[in-house]
Formats: sequence, structure tokens, C-alpha cells
Amino acid sequence: MKNPESIKREIVEDIKKIVDNKDVIVAFSGGMDSTLALYLAKESLGKERVEAVTIDWGRYAYTKSRKNIEKLIKRLDVNHTFIPGEKEIESLHTRGPGCNRCVKKIKIPILKRYAKERIIIGGANQSDSWGKQHIKILDGIYSPLIELDKKEIRTTLEYFNIPILRIGENSIREGCLLKHLWKPLASPYYHGRAVVLANEFLISYLQNMDFKPSIANVKIIGPLSKNIALINVYPLPPDKIREEIKKEIEKLKEIDEAYFVDKPITLTIRANKGQIGNRESLYWIEKGRISVDFGVPVNFEWLPSNNRKLNSFHIVDYKEG
Repeated sequence: MKNPESIKREIVEDIKKIVDNKDVIVAFSGGMDSTLALYLAKESLGKERVEAVTIDWGRYAYTKSRKNIEKLIKRLDVNHTFIPGEKEIESLHTRGPGCNRCVKKIKIPILKRYAKERIIIGGANQSDSWGKQHIKILDGIYSPLIELDKKEIRTTLEYFNIPILRIGENSIREGCLLKHLWKPLASPYYHGRAVVLANEFLISYLQNMDFKPSIANVKIIGPLSKNIALINVYPLPPDKIREEIKKEIEKLKEIDEAYFVDKPITLTIRANKGQIGNRESLYWIEKGRISVDFGVPVNFEWLPSNNRKLNSFHIVDYKEG
């Protein structure tokens, strides 16, 4: 593993070489990757040539995420802009979970429209599929961290006293609230509010209790007519805390049923015809999307969907075991 001084020196020189005399925008989420990319871009080009840009997911952005972004922008002393994206992400999720399509369909087009002639810098690295291909420039996005892994990114931030601020939903990867809605977003006022209110409550409650798990989320599943909340916290909190969390989430009028996941489970999933016959796609959903957000073993029962509008998958039920 390279030391932080070497990492900074090499990436600063690479940014200067690739960017040349152009200005840049940095796709900034407030996570470790984009924070390091923003810091190194400013070190390379200076404050006047760098602008941090955050796509604002509106109600689907964690309250804590906004606060983290504001703190980091102040610490790094860079220009920053929020670009609205709430309507676009709602539209994408009407046909099922759309995280795998969000980058290409929403994030990159929005950033490109805003950037115009400026170069877009992203935080892709060896922890994601883009990084594993070792492609430094792709689809108009330049990724100066492409050869780094998460440990090197964390170590470099710590070495240069750049704070690492987390939402609290996952110690490895965090995102917008809609990543926890595992059914089509047919109604923002029912499905959307369920995933927002349940997850905001969980993060806030655990923070107030000073309980810091590596996984904390509420997955919303079930048929379109019923919101089932699966509460995932790992490691498991004490029984008293679990009971209080379940009781408060059950009080939400948008939640029909709530269960704390503390045993192995089986999920019943309906998928469109294109996915149901693609074992590689199903494997990616199982291992890359679902299992990583649970602290218990997860089994899967796949069924074809009759919903012609479904672009991805819909978790319709669950059972223990």
C-alpha cells in the first residue's frame, strides 16, 4: 500500500496532466471517495478552478447527509452547488429499484448538462465495478482515484486531517433513501414516505442512543398495496432498543407491518422476464444489492413478474428461515 504522501503527489500530478488548463466540477456526495477526489482536485488546480456539485435528491436525501456535506464544504473551503434531482429519481424508481440505472440515466446526464465545457471528476476506485476495470476516463468522467482501494482512501484522508463523515446506514457504502425501497415507487406519498420516514427515524434514534452499528436500514417490501418494513441493524442492539424501534416504526401510518430481522430469512422476489432468465443478473442482485445490507443470511425465491412495466425486481414477501 502506498503512503499518503506518495498518493497525493502522484494524483495531483495526474490531475494537472489530464485536466490541463480546463476547469472541473467534482461529483460530491459527502462520502470518502468524493471527499478525497475533491481535496486532491483543489490541491492540484486551486479553489477558483474547482466546483463541488451535489445532486439534491430532495426528500430522498438523508438529513444527516446534507449536514455532512455542509461541514465538509466548509472544511475544504470550495465552491459548491446543489442541483435538483428529486423528480428524476422518482420517475426512475416507478418501474422498480433503479440504483443500477441511476448513474447512467440520471447522475451523468445531470452533471454533463451542468458542467458544459468543464471536466467532471468522480470518485470511482477499486471498491466498485467501474474501478475494477481500471478505466480512468469513461463517458466523460475522469476518475483520478481509480487505482486506490478503500483502505488507501481512508488512510489518506486521515493523514491529511480530512474528516470522514458517515450517515450511519452502512460502514462501507451509503446512498439516497430510495435504495431501501425494494418495490416500484407507485406512490411517493405512500411508498416514498414509508422509506423516508422509517429510515430517518432509525438513523436518528440510533444516533441519540449512541449506538453505532455497521448496518442500519429499513427495507420496504411487500405488494404495492402493503408496506412491510424489514428493520436491519447489525450488530443487533439490546432487546429494549429493538422493541422501541419496532414500536415507533409500526406507528407510522405508511407502514402496515414491521419486523426486526434477527434470524436467517428467505425473500420472495418477482423479476421481469429479461432478468429471471439471467443467472448473472440475479446473482448480482442477491450478492451486490441485497445480502450486503443484512446482518443475517439471506435466501432467495425468484418468480416471474406479470408487471410489464417492471424494469428490475420487486420483493413481495419474506419469511424466516
